[in-house]
Amino acid sequence: MNADAQKRAAASRAVEFVRPGMRLGLGTGSTAKHFVELVGERVCAGLDIIAVPTSEATRADAERCGIRLTTLDDTPELDLTVDGADEVAPDLSLIKGGGGALLREKIVAAASARMVVIADESKWVPRLGRFPLPIEVAPFGFTATLKAVEKAITELGASGPLSLRQGKDGHAFVTDGGHWIIDAALGRIDDPKAMADALAGIPGVMEHGLFIGLAQTVILAGRPASGSSNGRDYSSNGATMMRMIEAVKSTSRLAAVAAVLVMVSPAAHSQQPSAPAIATAKELIVATNSTAVFTPLIAGVVEQAKLLYLQQNPALAQDLNEIAAQLRTELAPRFSELSDEMARLYATHFTNDELKAILVFYQSPVGKKLLDQQPNVVESSMKFAQDWANKLSDQVIARMRAELKKRGHAM
Repeated sequence: MNADAQKRAAASRAVEFVRPGMRLGLGTGSTAKHFVELVGERVCAGLDIIAVPTSEATRADAERCGIRLTTLDDTPELDLTVDGADEVAPDLSLIKGGGGALLREKIVAAASARMVVIADESKWVPRLGRFPLPIEVAPFGFTATLKAVEKAITELGASGPLSLRQGKDGHAFVTDGGHWIIDAALGRIDDPKAMADALAGIPGVMEHGLFIGLAQTVILAGRPASGSSNGRDYSSNGATMMRMIEAVKSTSRLAAVAAVLVMVSPAAHSQQPSAPAIATAKELIVATNSTAVFTPLIAGVVEQAKLLYLQQNPALAQDLNEIAAQLRTELAPRFSELSDEMARLYATHFTNDELKAILVFYQSPVGKKLLDQQPNVVESSMKFAQDWANKLSDQVIARMRAELKKRGHAM
């Protein structure tokens, strides 16, 4: 399966988030275009939604697909935005703007209750910065703005060539808002938040491509490695690995939680799980405490919404805290929706007898020991993997630079 097919698979999964009556934000780019087309198919089949496009190109695609459009002036609050990304880091911070629509994309994302990012696995990186960071600037005073951007980047310990993006006609690329774009090829951004703050404070910088704290969900699609996995051979059946990652806002940190890992194949949704299998799956979920990873989700969603309004008006702090506490209580019963879906997924991929055998194992002494030690093993493994990936990234960048020098390129 090629990259374009992976993008469409991720877009197809994102369509499952769309509900009748929703107010959608439609992203820009090759991956988002698939989402627009798939939503258009559902609209033609009777789905009633309204949408705000993030670019003139997306507007044209949406109109072609029969999607009813509005503006943020008429519809200032959106339920869901689905967009692509040029890079996704483990904390779900993003680099966007490769398509030149970063300003409108960020405005629409910020106006949305939820942002879902869809991409192929190549966009997942241990650290942001390999993709040149787009910085949208006003044409007026461009040279002064460029120097200020270069100074800010240097003061943060980053470096790399800054270039004015060119259009197909060889002249400066012009965004839908009439601005230009500086592409900063920094290689790595060690502190995206500090970089975002520094760039935002420069007169002439209209917006930058660092999207921090905006994405709640990322759906990544990729081809599994050729060979066997969990006893099944995926080298020839056309399956696509689909990872859905949720960002959970806790009191101490933004944790990236691997929420769902499923193999999506043509027959994946054709099997209807039996009621006994679902019942056994629910017992298994309780025995393994499998929903613990989702525990912070409701509180995280409420906290993120609270912070959004708090940033707009800090004087609302007391009211927002009271409203947030009320919402956490009201929404708590909905947690069962997560366990019900997990049970359905288990029952789809395992028979009732298989689930019973798994349940017996986890109720045994060795199974209980595995459950007791597994969180420590996973946490230590994730820390090791992050450090390992960071070190490997440095080695790869250094090796690539060396190889380019061998070929006569000054780096």
